[in-house]
Amino acid sequence: MNRELSNPNCLLLVADYSDFEVPIGTKFNLLKKMDATDTSYSIDGQLTMVTQQFAKPFDCIPKGWKTIVEIRFDSASLELIKSRMKLIDSWSDNAYLIFEKPEGQP
Repeated sequence: MNRELSNPNCLLLVADYSDFEVPIGTKFNLLKKMDATDTSYSIDGQLTMVTQQFAKPFDCIPKGWKTIVEIRFDSASLELIKSRMKLIDSWSDNAYLIFEKPEGQP
């Protein structure tokens, strides 16, 4: 697995436990900040890489797993996300941003 970002508009993110399988290529169009405001933002992002340990590539975010993911964003979405999130240094940090995909997309 290439350990460099595939594109400068990509971010490596820790994805919390997933309730369902999310395949590489999934597009996301909504970002929700899980706080007292429950604010939502329109974004344009696509899942491009998933791993869990030892840089082993996965073809999806598996159901029930906590993973490290790479998501590619358009420039405006990337700047918005960078301005709304904090850096974390452990699996147990709890800064939550929720990425949602369009309705009807598998």
